[in-house]
Amino acid sequence: MVWNAQADWEALERALVGFDNGAVVALCDDLVRRLYAESEPYPTGPAKKLLNRLRTRRFFAQMERIADALIQTGAQTPGVRRLYAQALLDQGHFTVALQVLDALIADTQDSDRQENAEARGLKGRAYKQMYINARAPGVQRNQRWLDNAAIAYHGPYASEPDSEDDWCRLRHE
Repeated sequence: MVWNAQADWEALERALVGFDNGAVVALCDDLVRRLYAESEPYPTGPAKKLLNRLRTRRFFAQMERIADALIQTGAQTPGVRRLYAQALLDQGHFTVALQVLDALIADTQDSDRQENAEARGLKGRAYKQMYINARAPGVQRNQRWLDNAAIAYHGPYASEPDSEDDWCRLRHE
């Protein structure tokens, strides 16, 4: 089968624009079923587009299911894996999200600086949220989470200090 990603996008968009949550869930369930039934992986560009759209509309459980199925069926690009981790974080599944992010960071260290920086930032977000959720800043474990968040957030800037200056300059132009 040749994937018709445009038809998938249009159907999802119609359901989202129509605020038809049941149709969104049904479309996602159908896509997951088709992912497992087909031998060809889903195209990664359209996959990322669908996942991002689900994220903006806060369909995190569906986003997680589709990303998981995409990864299992061969569309395991860094972008899809990052979006999978984001879906996990958005649902409060910090432990597994951190494991996905650690693997992604290791895998993209020398091959994809953008996804590596994104993954490090998400790792910082995870630790920060764990610290906030604990509501006990005096506990040493929780303090380590805050330290880990700062380290994770700082990592991309430390490896490319010029990029921070470029970002600040662009922001103020």
